[in-house]
Amino acid sequence: MNSHQRSTEQPDDDSFSSAMCDLKSSVTKNWRFLIPSCFSGASPSALPLSSPPPTTVHQVWPGRNVFFLDGRVICGPDPRGLILSAISVLLAEWIFLAYVVDPSSKHPILIAVFSMALAATVLVTLLLTATRDPGIIPRNQTSASQEPGTSNLRRTRSQRIVVDGVEMKQKYCRVCKMFRAPRSSHCAVCDNCVDKFDHHCPWIGQCIGLTSHERHKERYRSSSNPYDRGAVGNIKECLFQKLPPPRVNFRAVAESGTN
Repeated sequence: MNSHQRSTEQPDDDSFSSAMCDLKSSVTKNWRFLIPSCFSGASPSALPLSSPPPTTVHQVWPGRNVFFLDGRVICGPDPRGLILSAISVLLAEWIFLAYVVDPSSKHPILIAVFSMALAATVLVTLLLTATRDPGIIPRNQTSASQEPGTSNLRRTRSQRIVVDGVEMKQKYCRVCKMFRAPRSSHCAVCDNCVDKFDHHCPWIGQCIGLTSHERHKERYRSSSNPYDRGAVGNIKECLFQKLPPPRVNFRAVAESGTN
């Protein structure tokens, strides 16, 4: 009877042991999915990796400019001049409101509001000038001396061209590897060739070029004073003038081999 009882209980023990072994094997195989990856010690290569974002032009641009907001804002290499200029405007406005405006005058509030509006206009135009593309010319990826038919340009630094019957001189930029357009120059501070380059302004830390100066000369031919457009016209032209599009799309995806 005892042997019969042991024989009937043996299958239950075997089935229980088999079930425990299956459970242990299942947990061992799937422990990586049950435990977070930071505690499991799993190799990072075993985890799925997302493809890196594409490299944009502003990330590999060889100039010294500083970019913000994914290439939407472009500044010069040194922001101290812009910061000092903004602080100077705010300090001058505070001194005017605190010590110049007379509270006992006829319209002190109107004077204060008008003064603050002028200060805000100055700050807006200051920031717009300091954070926009001044007219940077794209660099040439291949040297002009390596292009077909220009083997003799290796030792030259300038060339003569005729535009509308007028002979003009083009200078060669060894940094940007191209002949600059007339009235363009290379800024040693920003390390860029700028179209219609005038100067690098230390008070805003940015170049003054195509988008900073008005170049539509046909508007001045019939006017004795090119800046005499009245108060409304000057404000409209200063704040809402349509600027030429930039020649470099700093937010575009950079091509392979771009320097």
